[in-house]
Amino acid sequence: MPEPSYTVVALAGGTLERDFQDAGYTAVNKAYLPVAGTLMLERVLRAFRAARSVERVRVVTQ
Repeated sequence: MPEPSYTVVALAGGTLERDFQDAGYTAVNKAYLPVAGTLMLERVLRAFRAARSVERVRVVTQ
């Protein structure tokens, strides 16, 4: 039986809240915030790429 394949969606449109701005972050939105030195969106895309069942990735922004 073939392994199922999926199209996945990364939601990357959240605006920065005041707390992040006050802390000095200047990213366009939350997806571009660094997490341990790697952008949050990049971490999500790497995880999708590593999943064998993911065939297509769509990134949705505002």
